[in-house]
Amino acid sequence: MTDQINPRRCAKRKFKLRSSLFAGVCLFAFAAALTLSGLHSPARTVAVYYNGLCQPAEVTATDVEGMLEQAGIEAAAGEYDYEQTEEGEVLRVSPLFTLTVRADGETKTLTARTNTVQSALDSLGVTVGRRDLVTPAVDTIYNENCDIVVQRVRFTRDTVTEPVAYGVTYEETASLPKGQTRVKTAGANGSQTVVYNEKWVDGERVERTALSATLAVAPKDEVVLRGTKVYPKGEAVTTDEALNEKLVSPLCPDQPIAVDDDGRPLSYRRQINGIATAYTASEGGLTSTGPLAQLGYIAVDPSEIPYGTMMYIKTADGSYYYGYAKAADTGGFISGPVTVDLYFSSEAECRQFGVRDVEIYIL
Repeated sequence: MTDQINPRRCAKRKFKLRSSLFAGVCLFAFAAALTLSGLHSPARTVAVYYNGLCQPAEVTATDVEGMLEQAGIEAAAGEYDYEQTEEGEVLRVSPLFTLTVRADGETKTLTARTNTVQSALDSLGVTVGRRDLVTPAVDTIYNENCDIVVQRVRFTRDTVTEPVAYGVTYEETASLPKGQTRVKTAGANGSQTVVYNEKWVDGERVERTALSATLAVAPKDEVVLRGTKVYPKGEAVTTDEALNEKLVSPLCPDQPIAVDDDGRPLSYRRQINGIATAYTASEGGLTSTGPLAQLGYIAVDPSEIPYGTMMYIKTADGSYYYGYAKAADTGGFISGPVTVDLYFSSEAECRQFGVRDVEIYIL
C-alpha cells in the first residue's frame, strides 16, 4: 500500500527549514558587525601626562602601546602607567633617569622616573636633618640624570681664653730730645674668655662666630716718654749725652742723631757692615778732596761711598764710637775687605784701634 503525502505537513516542514536558515544568517551578520565595530572603535580623548605635563591625545586604540603610538610618544616598559578614572582614561609617562647620591662618604645610585629629590633620598634610605644641605634642594623635581649631594651640618660651641692687647700712652718730657722716645712702663696683655659658635660641614669647620667675650684679666697700658727737648744747631751729635762723651769725631750734625740704648741710629738711609782701619797724617796734610786731614774726615772708596757722604760709625762690639763722619779722603788701604779708613790724631791711637769690624750708617 502506497503512503499518501500530506501537502499541509510538507509546508510546515519547509517553513521550519527557512526559519532556521534566517536565524543563522542573522547571527552571522551580528557577529560580523561586532567584529567590524572592534576594528573601528570610535576616537576618544585620553589624558596623557608626560614628565608631569598634561597632553590630551585623541586615540582609537584600546591597548596602552597603541595609545602611546597614536599619541606620538616613545616609552619603554616601566616608563608608563595606565588608569581608568571617573573623569576618564589617564596615561602617565615618565622616562627613567639615573640618580647618583653622595652622602656620608658613600655613593649610591638609583634608577627612577621623574619625581622630587626627596623621593629619591627616601628610596635609597638617606635621611636628611633639618640643618643638612642638599643640592639640588629636596623639593626639586628632576627630569634628567641628576647628581645629588647631601652635606651634613652641625654646630658646636667652643670656649677659649684669648689675649687682650695692651694699649700705649705717651708722656711728654723735656729730659729727652725731640723725636726720641723711651719706654717708662712696660705694657702687659690681659686675657678674656670667648665663646664661639662653630659651623661644621662634612667634618670641616667653615664658620666661627664669637657669641660672647668676658674680660678675665685687664691689660696694662705701656707708658712711653716722648722727648720735647730742642738742641741749638750743632750742639750735640746724638740724643744720648753720655754717648756724646765717648765719640772720637768732633763733627756735629745740625740736629742730634736719635740713637737707641746701644748707640745705633734710629733713622738712616742704609747700613753697611764692614772693616775699618786707622790712619793719621802729618801736620798740614790734605785730603784728596782738598780740606785738611782731621778727625771726622775719613777715607773711603768713592765708587762705593761717594765723597761728601755723611755717616755715623761705631764698632760692632761697641768698644769704639767714632761718631759723625764725612767721606773726604781715599788711599791705598781702601781695597779688598777694608771699607773705611778712620782718621786719628796720632799713630798711637791708630795702633790702639788697629783693624775692627764696624757698623756704618749712611745718614
